[in-house]
Amino acid sequence: MDLLDGRLKFRHLTLLIAVYDHGSVVRAAESLHLTQPAAARTLRELEAIAEFPLFVRVPRGMRPTVYGEALVGHARAVVTEIRRAREHLTGLCRGQDGTVTVGTLLAGANVLLPRAVARLKKERSRLTIVVREGTPDVLHPALLGGELDFTVGRVGPAPPPATRCGNGCSTASPSGSPSAPDTRS
Repeated sequence: MDLLDGRLKFRHLTLLIAVYDHGSVVRAAESLHLTQPAAARTLRELEAIAEFPLFVRVPRGMRPTVYGEALVGHARAVVTEIRRAREHLTGLCRGQDGTVTVGTLLAGANVLLPRAVARLKKERSRLTIVVREGTPDVLHPALLGGELDFTVGRVGPAPPPATRCGNGCSTASPSGSPSAPDTRS
């Protein structure tokens, strides 16, 4: 008996569990939305793969053999793990599971980032958050290289010097932006 030779399918396991739970191929077929002949054929295939009878026919349905009892426990474990895998993948897709790696400057790490992490953990408790502290010359390449999911703080070149407005406020704009001071002679 080789259960890993490619013949054993997920449908075999779900039928095995359904026959065990319902005590009948007819009721198992109904629960799985199969015809009775298709369910009976699938059960025969499974018994051929296992090389043991898994159920005995009794007047009111089917009773598992010792081999059926043993295999149904493993089938339940496999089906449970597949369901957990589906939930995990769904969680990853929705951003509820997984790992987020954040790069931060020292200035962003003291107030802004702890609040954001606390809020995110409250909303998505299964998410793992890794915080990497660094300087812009370290964080920027890490962000571009995919080592960080995002950064908190400035990661580009130093901003231009602040310009004083008439009302006492200061502004800073990237060079070449419409609000940047004209430095041409």
